[in-house]
Amino acid sequence: MGPVGWLPLRSWTDVLCWVGIALFLAFGAWSVAVLGLRQSFLYRRLDDRLVTKGPYALVRHPQFLAAMGVTFFTILLFNPSQFPPFTLGGYAHSLGANWALFTLALWVLSILEDRELAAHFGEEYERYARRVSRLFPN
Repeated sequence: MGPVGWLPLRSWTDVLCWVGIALFLAFGAWSVAVLGLRQSFLYRRLDDRLVTKGPYALVRHPQFLAAMGVTFFTILLFNPSQFPPFTLGGYAHSLGANWALFTLALWVLSILEDRELAAHFGEEYERYARRVSRLFPN
């Protein structure tokens, strides 16, 4: 099957990858909209409230989950091993390793953010953390 329209659809797996990318992008945008543009790990006001609704009711770090999902499906979609110059030297394998390292880095960052949020919000955050998983929905 050749490209269809402007999407480089070669197989049904390409369709699944595009759907995965779109869903994780939407999930990330939803989490930014619910949290607000002025709240982040790096910038937090003392009077900020703990957000536990929307995607934050599913996981404590939905923006990290969205980044991992978009990256994963993009690597699957644009796998360079299908192009002859990249099949030598294990370049495609290094993409998988880079995704694993990226995921590990976000997991470590989520632990650091959990500590900071627990220090800031105290018992309220502890109750929330017992109820909602860190990165992957229960």
